[in-house]
Amino acid sequence: MKKNKTKYNLVYFVLFSLFGGWAKTPNMQNKHLVAYVLERQNEGMSAATVKQDLAAVRYFHNQLPKTRYQISDNKQLQETYKEFSLERRSFGGVNRRCTELEYQRFITLAEQNGHADTAQIIQLAREQGLRIHEVTRLSRTDAEKTLRDGLLTIKGKGGLVREVPLRETGRAMLHDSMQGGERGAKLFVREGEKAHTVIQRVQDFIKNHRAKVEDPVHGRPLGVHVTCHSFRHTYTKEEYDRRITAGMGERQARLEVSELIGHSREDVTRIYLAE
Repeated sequence: MKKNKTKYNLVYFVLFSLFGGWAKTPNMQNKHLVAYVLERQNEGMSAATVKQDLAAVRYFHNQLPKTRYQISDNKQLQETYKEFSLERRSFGGVNRRCTELEYQRFITLAEQNGHADTAQIIQLAREQGLRIHEVTRLSRTDAEKTLRDGLLTIKGKGGLVREVPLRETGRAMLHDSMQGGERGAKLFVREGEKAHTVIQRVQDFIKNHRAKVEDPVHGRPLGVHVTCHSFRHTYTKEEYDRRITAGMGERQARLEVSELIGHSREDVTRIYLAE
């Protein structure tokens, strides 16, 4: 039962990313799957995870009583779309960071368009190194405890709990995000709203506006665009550089930063540092 529930949740997430919900699912075409794969790969998603996503979507698509198009298997997609590949990829050596100019432009654009919550989510991802789903989990109670203790307790992937020291910039953002919310309520997921809709809204905002805010000297390889995950890459580089400047050894610095971002291996930090 747990396995089926996991598959159901995974399909829901993927289909929401593709179509914004269930309604247009019968119209799914190969091009939608290819676009989804390219976007997830650009975010640094592993080949194994992407394959799992595709398998879940095909499973659901096969259950539909009526669909307009036939979905090809991975081999057929690779033969038809030259940009489509599910080979194991190495993400080391690839700079995926968002520059300070791009970051500030995103914040300004969000605030100017009346999306203060989107701006705050991006700021917490950037200043505290959080995954976007970790930001949407935060409640007013979490914020109050963090402001009191100076440590942000985060439950990340696989249920791994970590404590992230609160930066002064993060303190100001948490304080602002608490305004008007009831105690115990989520900071960014309003009553009657689902977390995945908030996540999708932020992802869409970044995807739709990244060309407008692009820094001409961003330093990323051609075809590597800013995503929600880019802010974690920038945070990781800052925290690593801070430790090296303080005289810490490279290996120890990589290990500490890995734990700070919710991992436990120094080689993961190497990926984020583009080494």
